Amino acid sequence: MVAKKAILVVFCILLLVMTGCSKMVADLGMQRRPYLGTDLKIDGYYYSEPIWDKTIAVTIFYRDGVSILVFIYAEQDIFQSIEKKFLYNQDVLSKIRNEPYGVGVFTINNKSLEMENFVGRGFKHTYHTYGEIINDSTFIVRKFVGFNGGEEYWNAKFRFKKFSPKPDSTSVYIR
Repeated sequence: MVAKKAILVVFCILLLVMTGCSKMVADLGMQRRPYLGTDLKIDGYYYSEPIWDKTIAVTIFYRDGVSILVFIYAEQDIFQSIEKKFLYNQDVLSKIRNEPYGVGVFTINNKSLEMENFVGRGFKHTYHTYGEIINDSTFIVRKFVGFNGGEEYWNAKFRFKKFSPKPDSTSVYIR
């Protein structure tokens, strides 16, 4: 009887420790839906004009409805910076696959684009971006809603760059 209580107590303590040490991940508010449209090209990536100083945003869209949105500091050659700091950077790509870093989902309704992505600075936070599609290779992000609910109004133009092979869209955090 005492042995059973001791085992139960040890089990409860282990359960509490494991729960306390795990990282909390918020569910995305948006549902992942396959992208079957032609409103935007998906055989590459989109890059923004500088948003803050020399920081740009890079977005990749996938047919399975997954999006990746990361921010990088661009040096003189913007495309070389994107490839070196993101597309060919195995540390960043591993982080995207194994942590909720920059990965999310997107939806297109008429010419409106909405994305929800994990922030990457904490596992329980996401942010939303809202934009307008100009043509199949250009969109403008008009509004950014941070994880704290604060809104910023942007006019960040994103342009398409063909690129292959794109990073894998597989993430354990996207259902």
